[in-house]
Amino acid sequence: MATQIIATRKRQHGDHQHVDSILTEDHRTYTRAQAVERILNGWEAFYTEYAGQRAKVFVRDGSCGVSYITTTPDGTTKNNLLHIADF
Repeated sequence: MATQIIATRKRQHGDHQHVDSILTEDHRTYTRAQAVERILNGWEAFYTEYAGQRAKVFVRDGSCGVSYITTTPDGTTKNNLLHIADF
């Protein structure tokens, strides 16, 4: 069973933003690193949702060797981690 991410805390890095932490539907918070660890170890799966469209959250390796979380492309940016609500 997957857990919905309802909000994120973002951090500006140069000319773009990064997800710094997430807030889940059951009011748990995780740092980006903790979310990456939970996904990679198979402890938890996450998704976002907007207007009934779900996007799975997965891990990618960043260019500077730091893993990050992102959503699967699905034709809308409204459920993208950078576009959902802030907390």
